[in-house]
Amino acid sequence: MTRRARADAGFTLVEMMVVLAIIAILAGLAAARVADGKDLDQIANQAGNSVREASRLSAAAGPVSPQALTAGETAQVRLHIWGDAANDKQIVAIEKFTDPGAGLVWRVLSSFAITGKQRIVGYRSAPDINPGSAPQISLGPADQVTIDCNPRGACAASTLYFEDAGKGTRMKVVTMPLHGAPQVIRGW
Repeated sequence: MTRRARADAGFTLVEMMVVLAIIAILAGLAAARVADGKDLDQIANQAGNSVREASRLSAAAGPVSPQALTAGETAQVRLHIWGDAANDKQIVAIEKFTDPGAGLVWRVLSSFAITGKQRIVGYRSAPDINPGSAPQISLGPADQVTIDCNPRGACAASTLYFEDAGKGTRMKVVTMPLHGAPQVIRGW
């Protein structure tokens, strides 16, 4: 009877140590994943969604205002990407051309930052769905690019090239002409 009572008393020290080791390994993996931030899939999809939203906002805004046309602008909404070298990040913003009373300016409606080893490394002013191609224009830490959206809701045909230097993965976001929804494609 003592033998049975002793077996039902609980876990052994070795069993407890094994469970604690497994928990520590899982916690370390989770912490590394959180510290790594967004992965390239999420960033490319967020950029594609930003192009879609810019297209929607442009169509909702209607015709380009006479003031904007006078200022040489043919779009009211655009996607604007620029580097912030001082803070080691890139900003992707949806902007609208407005007249706040003090003059015509581009006002940021929404934005997100790309930090870490993920970057938009290049741009092409045409849709590029072919595998094995490279950016037409390389983007450095201080460079910028804009993708204009016309009043009909069509954003300029273009390709943004993304790269994760830490993992060696590449993706691209391709905006097709004539109201084409942006396509997120693995590799380039």
